[in-house]
Amino acid sequence: YEAGGAVKLGTSSAVGSITSRAINLAGNGGAFTLSFKVKGWSAVEGQIKVTAGTQSQTVSYTATMSGEFESKSLNFTGGTSTTTIKIETTAKRAFIDDVTVTAEAPSLPPVITSPVTAGGIAGQPFSYQIAASNSPTSFGASSLPGWASVNSTNGVISGANPTAGTNVVTISA
Repeated sequence: YEAGGAVKLGTSSAVGSITSRAINLAGNGGAFTLSFKVKGWSAVEGQIKVTAGTQSQTVSYTATMSGEFESKSLNFTGGTSTTTIKIETTAKRAFIDDVTVTAEAPSLPPVITSPVTAGGIAGQPFSYQIAASNSPTSFGASSLPGWASVNSTNGVISGANPTAGTNVVTISA
């Protein structure tokens, strides 16, 4: 129930709840904060239970309808790309206002932007730079020939004395 700009959860005889739509909270390893303001009816009639995905936390409050809202802040981990958040009373009614979810935006995966082929001359030093968008933190290469190696920090594939031939290598960032 809307109540003067806040949301009233529950009644004098029943608990109440509100559930968010699916929110992408996968950024920062799934860590996020939920903040809200709460106050009870003419007396505190229970607690507030917050469920985010598979995690739940319950908080107590002392503020009532005649006073100011009480601010609460809860930290969660394990957010996913489809996390829903449910705020509910544990007994009867309470008022909820100014609900805020604070989280880092999920980062986009790296996309390889360097050329898909590279050439060299047998017996001459070889170097190939793996380049990718979205700030990769490491690089890799599989099926490298024996004369080549990859620097996982800067993405350079190099070899001091390559042999003639064709090599199919899978690169990653």
